[in-house]
Amino acid sequence: MNSIQRTAIATAFLSLCLAHASAQTAATTPVTPSAVSPEVSAAQAVVATDVAALKAAAATLESDKAAGLSVSADLAALTAAKAQLRTDVEKLEAIAKPLLSADRLAIQASQAQLKMDVAAALNTATITTDKTAVEAAEAKLKADLAANNTSALAADKAALAAAKTQLSGDRASALAASTAVTADKAALSAARQTLQTDRAATVGNATSETHATSTGTGTGTSTGTGTSTGTGAAKGNGSGAGGAGGGSHRGSKS
Repeated sequence: MNSIQRTAIATAFLSLCLAHASAQTAATTPVTPSAVSPEVSAAQAVVATDVAALKAAAATLESDKAAGLSVSADLAALTAAKAQLRTDVEKLEAIAKPLLSADRLAIQASQAQLKMDVAAALNTATITTDKTAVEAAEAKLKADLAANNTSALAADKAALAAAKTQLSGDRASALAASTAVTADKAALSAARQTLQTDRAATVGNATSETHATSTGTGTGTSTGTGTSTGTGAAKGNGSGAGGAGGGSHRGSKS
């Protein structure tokens, strides 16, 4: 592999690292710092430090590459910085888990309450009558189908459709008239918003960004290290140790 190919690979790798580092910075910026605990804030600060270290390692790689220096150590430092970032993001997620778990429990409680109040709102004589009418219309249609009474099928289907429409309308009216159901829906919406806000204020998109960074590390390190270390060492050994070997070989033959 020539120097132009090695430079192209190193440049692509550096761009990938910087892109993920920038995304990680945005993902770990607290949306509402006042809403998080001191423990979460401290973990966020550690992650922010890791991101800065990752950017610094990438900058060093770029500088050494431009100067024509060996980048093997730079790639190792970059890999270590990425590993530390993943570790600290996992710690952040663990610290934030109790808060987010409480939010999820609140959502489940709101959903259960809504289900109960919906059932209560629909437990009316009108809706019971509508259900009975739907069942009767279905039974009539089924009986005429079994008896091959084709002349009655059109009327049966129309009666069934009308009964279902009546039931649907009465259900909608009952739910709209229920202040409990309306309040439950508002509470459920608020609970979901709280979870969303707390996630953004704690871990944000750290998990997905870390997975992306992990993928970048696997690809970048494999290509970068394989090219730099493998090719570099092979060339070094070929001209250095290999040359000495060749000299020794010639010496023993003579």
